[in-house]
Amino acid sequence: MASSKKKQEEARLRRRQTRMARERPQERSSTVSKSFVEIDIQREIEHIAQLAQSGESRLVTLGDFVLFSTRPGDAWLLDREDNYAACVCWDGASQPVRIIDTPKSFGIE
Repeated sequence: MASSKKKQEEARLRRRQTRMARERPQERSSTVSKSFVEIDIQREIEHIAQLAQSGESRLVTLGDFVLFSTRPGDAWLLDREDNYAACVCWDGASQPVRIIDTPKSFGIE
């Protein structure tokens, strides 16, 4: 008799746990918002030149372009697709680099 009462109590406890699990509020998944930032290559060139002037080494990739600065004060813009390199900053002095940036194309003169 005691074992049947114990089995009934265990069954009642399992039902209660199942019911509580169903009633528990479901965790909401976090929503992911996408935001796209328009790349401003001129701003990135100015930034990498400032980093070079302050003696910081940094590497930035933007699609086929690589910008990097060195501690001695040099900064370069590399175009991997066209195998082109432009000196942006030399020994802490900014170098003139003319950028032609239109909505449909981009070029370095």
